[in-house]
Amino acid sequence: MSERHGFKRNVDDWWRWTEALQDVPELDCLVGKERKPAEVALVLKSSLSEEDFSEVVEVLRRKSFKVTEEEAGSRRCLLEITLDGLEEAAESASLRKRNSRGAVTSYKTAEFKVNGLSIRYMTSPQEELILIRHALFNIRPDPQPGSEKLKDWREDESLIHFLRRIDAIEAFFPMHDLNEANQIMSTLTWKNPIPTFSTICKVQDYFGDYDAVYYAFLTFYVNWLVFLACGGLCSSLSTSPTTT
Repeated sequence: MSERHGFKRNVDDWWRWTEALQDVPELDCLVGKERKPAEVALVLKSSLSEEDFSEVVEVLRRKSFKVTEEEAGSRRCLLEITLDGLEEAAESASLRKRNSRGAVTSYKTAEFKVNGLSIRYMTSPQEELILIRHALFNIRPDPQPGSEKLKDWREDESLIHFLRRIDAIEAFFPMHDLNEANQIMSTLTWKNPIPTFSTICKVQDYFGDYDAVYYAFLTFYVNWLVFLACGGLCSSLSTSPTTT
């Protein structure tokens, strides 16, 4: 994991980012291709006992997450939500998608599976990260007595909130997909430094709406500055003093 790249290394940064996503926005786009599943890195502190760490991993696996531990005793792991877990999160979060009839509606697994479309065919990396966040923040302890071995895990808090409360999280951030990131960067060259509409759409799919709006505004602003600069240059040349 140390050789991988993450969006943010500081747990507080991504925590503020996830806290701002209280509601899943109306997301309506068809990515149109199967892609690599999004991954989230979870690094727990060494103060967490080995038994509790194993129980955390077991809880995540029971809740539709694939957990890949970097090495034994490292407390570092990569989380990837399963297809069933992603569909459940999309339905639970009322993800908005356009169905086969062209109507924007809340995601229903049974309805969308009729067309044979995978949920990853219809979601962008950013959307999947939002759904992973939704799934992680809705993992609650099993109501059956004795089913959970984590001490002091309250019924009204998620697993992530519990780990944060006991100060067990060292880092918690989404991972970069370098292929996707490089495809975006490859569209920007010294010959074409201004993002095109297609590039902005890719930024939206990968980084989210806020970043896409930022680059869309910069593109609009720079394009209009070109016209103003041309007008200013012509005005400057027409009023410049002539030499005799």
